[in-house]
Amino acid sequence: MPIDYGQPNIRQPQGLAGAYNRASVIYTVPHATTTEWALQTQRRSPSVSQNHQQPSQQDYLAGSLTAIGGMAANSSAQEDEIFTLNELEAEYESYQLALGRIFQYIQDGDLAPASESLLDVSDWLLSHVVELGLTSDDQNLYNDRIKLCNDFNHAWLAILQAQKDMKERSQLQPSQSLISEDKLKEMGGKLVRGCDGIECHGLVDYEYGVWEEQIIAYLEECLDS
Repeated sequence: MPIDYGQPNIRQPQGLAGAYNRASVIYTVPHATTTEWALQTQRRSPSVSQNHQQPSQQDYLAGSLTAIGGMAANSSAQEDEIFTLNELEAEYESYQLALGRIFQYIQDGDLAPASESLLDVSDWLLSHVVELGLTSDDQNLYNDRIKLCNDFNHAWLAILQAQKDMKERSQLQPSQSLISEDKLKEMGGKLVRGCDGIECHGLVDYEYGVWEEQIIAYLEECLDS
């Protein structure tokens, strides 16, 4: 049953193209002393172009804003901009580390804290698409930006698939937790509002951007289960 998230022009999902296999996504959690992170997936998302080859763990590297063309890539920055650039670089590193922890939470079956963290990183990413350079066109940076988008979308799909899988089990381990119905509705509302804010940049429901329709479809299946 479609959920009203309080937005007047929500695009309703048309159903799933296929079940998302969260086991196919392996996210290597980075150490706190490095900004390198990795994602390996063995299948394509059903909502994106089949021409895109998913990255392997060996060739994935997004260690700084330079890789995606963010503000830190601007070598002509004035002195009074350096502090802002350094702040953004630090926030981007924190985003990467937090995303790695989210995948670890999902792997452990501890979905309640994973959902809280996912809302935090989603709010940060979707409110910084301009600063991160995601609204500009640069074919040289396309692959790194696609990987950034894939990581974000896979985090959403993986946590929702885990929610569905774990609800079907008769009993959870003491260290495991599910996402409450109210929290799922909150997640849907915040994602929709975030996507409304970046849709003008062409970053919604395309391979390069947020797979809003597919994510909301998964979320509604969680609410209906």
